[in-house]
This record gives sequence, structure tokens and C-alpha cells, in this order.
Amino acid sequence: MWQFTSPEIIFGDDALNWLSDLGGTRALIVTDHTLVNLGILQRVLDQLAINNIASDYFADIEPEPPIQTDERAKQAIRNFEPELVIALGGGSVLDVAKVAWFMFELPDI
Repeated sequence: MWQFTSPEIIFGDDALNWLSDLGGTRALIVTDHTLVNLGILQRVLDQLAINNIASDYFADIEPEPPIQTDERAKQAIRNFEPELVIALGGGSVLDVAKVAWFMFELPDI
């Protein structure tokens, strides 16, 4: 039997303040081009930098992403070696972040 407990989902006006409570030293953000273009990703990157958390991002998420997107996100995780993965966006972003982390953690499945 497999069981997965979803991490906390943080949203709302003060969501960026929550980043100061993350801990860790390296975070990969999984997002999409819309949030990059709106400047929201940059706000998250800035907040992580203020909290001395090195960060990178993977922003190649499309609606209804195919498994190849999960594979590319997994490779981004492998390349950056984060302690944390932050999903910044909606359903497709959340799905890819979860699947890519799972595939990274359990490569033999």
C-alpha cells in the first residue's frame, strides 16, 4: 500500500512571509511561465534570498502536462539537489512538483 500526505498549501496575502519559516538552504521552485512573466516568481526568489536559501526554478509547466514534463522537472531536481521543492502555481504545477519529487526520491519505481 502507498500513502502520501500532501504538504501544507500556503496561499493568501501573507504567503510570502511563510517562506522565512521553511528552514533548509536550497529550494527548487516549480512554476509556469505565466507566474514568471507576472513577476511573482521573482518575489519568491527575493524572499528566499533574504532568508539565505539558495534557489533555482523550473518553469516549463504547461496545462495537462505529459510525463515528459515530469521527467524534465525530475532532472532539474537532480541537477540542483534541493532540500525543498516549492510548487508555485495551480493544479498542473502542483502535480508536476509532486510527481517529479516522487520520481527523484524513488528512481527504481
